[in-house]
Amino acid sequence: EQTSMKRKILIISYIAALIISCAKDPTLPNESKEELKDYRVAMAYYNSLDYVNAILGFSNFISSYPDSKNLPGVYYYRGSSYFETALISKRNADFNLAKSDFEKLIENYQQSEYIDNSYYWRGRSFYELGSLALSSNPAQVTNVNFTSARVDFKIVTGKFTTSSYADAAQFYLGVSYSME
Repeated sequence: EQTSMKRKILIISYIAALIISCAKDPTLPNESKEELKDYRVAMAYYNSLDYVNAILGFSNFISSYPDSKNLPGVYYYRGSSYFETALISKRNADFNLAKSDFEKLIENYQQSEYIDNSYYWRGRSFYELGSLALSSNPAQVTNVNFTSARVDFKIVTGKFTTSSYADAAQFYLGVSYSME
């Protein structure tokens, strides 16, 4: 019953975080009409919770507009889409793809409006990878995923104290300690 309650709390906090993240929509100030159309199509899929097609749309955007000033948002939403599919599939590969997109954003776009969210979601990706490993083989779980998650959650709670994810990062920071 305690596990069920934890799961409900996690789901509620995740839904709240998702609603907050959907509120951000880059304005694409210097885009061509095609770039704007491609972005809006991908976002329409994302907003309609069709994450598979959103991933395809964002991937197409990245390959079609590799120098776009709007790549931070595209990486963020594609990473979020991978994370959503990973929650359903419970596949390490999907969480790793999400983590990879958030890492691209963190490594290349430190001034982006999505930077705080990216640290949070990369931390969540590490956390979920740790949870999957724990559930599949509790005796041989390494602490590396939970440790990496804590690093990101500490960044959010320390550097981005006004972030919409600060409270959720604090929650997962505490939970990640209990998972070991």
